Amino acid sequence: MENRRRSSGLKQNVSGKRSRSEERVKDNRITKKKMGKCSSSSGLTIPKTPQLLSKTRSRPTNILRHEDYLEKCLKDEIEAKKAEAKAREAEKIRLNKQHTGKCVVTRPTTVALPFQLSSTNARRLPTTASSTPPTFTAQPIPTRLLKTVTGLPDRKAAPVVIPESPAFATKQRQAVKKAAALIAKVVPLQLAKPKPAPHHGVPVVLPPTSKTKTVPEPFSFYNRDKDVVKNKEDKIKKFIQDENALREFHAAPIMQHQALPEKKTAPATKPQPFQHNIEERVEPRLARWTESIEQQFQQEQNDKEFKANKALVLQKKPFIPEPSSKPLAEVQNVILHSEERAMQRENWTMSKADNEAKLQAATRERDVRRKLEEEKQVAKMRKETVHKAQPIRSYREVTAMEAKPLTKPESPAFATRQRAQCRKMSH
Repeated sequence: MENRRRSSGLKQNVSGKRSRSEERVKDNRITKKKMGKCSSSSGLTIPKTPQLLSKTRSRPTNILRHEDYLEKCLKDEIEAKKAEAKAREAEKIRLNKQHTGKCVVTRPTTVALPFQLSSTNARRLPTTASSTPPTFTAQPIPTRLLKTVTGLPDRKAAPVVIPESPAFATKQRQAVKKAAALIAKVVPLQLAKPKPAPHHGVPVVLPPTSKTKTVPEPFSFYNRDKDVVKNKEDKIKKFIQDENALREFHAAPIMQHQALPEKKTAPATKPQPFQHNIEERVEPRLARWTESIEQQFQQEQNDKEFKANKALVLQKKPFIPEPSSKPLAEVQNVILHSEERAMQRENWTMSKADNEAKLQAATRERDVRRKLEEEKQVAKMRKETVHKAQPIRSYREVTAMEAKPLTKPESPAFATRQRAQCRKMSH
């Protein structure tokens, strides 16, 4: 609880207002207090908002750059290679090792002897003949391995296990079943009988689906589509042959009894020089450009010269303003805003005075009514406090009861037999 209070205290703003998350936590605490009294340990789970505080998280600030990280990885790899243990070659160790000249004495193998359990078994002396140790002779490699690649032999297929139901009674039942399985039963071929055509309103029982294998057969439209494709290909071939026949060259026959036209000879082309004289084409354009520059310069010079205008103001008559011929505006029915405000203020004061007078009259009327009610209550109380004698009440006549004999006290009977008999009688 203390940790939650601290975390909620960190979330408060500068202005003192609490955030929505703190309000939710507070509501959860209140609901938990309310539900804790009535709910047991196996009650409903109360949802809580997670306190995701970014201040309590620890983020690394010393992150290396990509280049520094690569250099560090390279240094670690070089140090790891240096620290690796390198084994020396066995041949160099054997050649570099100095021969001391000492030879290791090989001891003979232990000979097993029988135990001397009786006097009849005499100790046998070891034979003088030296037993030579067997020498290892390698067998020649089979030539079949050198010629072809030989692998492992083929795995023999295990016989298929035929499941049989266990015979729990006797062994004869199992023998009978095996004999029946060996004898092949000739099953007659059952032909499907045609069923009558269904009628309206009569339920139709469809034949059961056969469990035979599906035999693939061509569709009914296979041959038809094949013929259509063949006809289409024939039409395309015929169209191509017609086009090729049209493209063939057929020379027109030579016309006889007609003279050839005279051959017209075209006049020879007369060469003329090209117009490459640039000066002839550039001179008029250059003249126009120089002329425009001179005109512009002359215009600038004329603009620079100061020419004062004549003092015509001294000869003119002075300006005399003429009165306007427009008639003066007639002001009629002018109502100032201050007058409107004064009238509104007067109406407001009158309405306020009326309301105050009505309120005072209502209070006076209420006070008068209250005084009258108090006077009535006082008169009623005074009237009720006056003492009045009560009349004599009439009761029923008292009759004397008959005297009953007094009860004689007796000591209790604790005899168990009598009590048991009384219980039996009561039951």
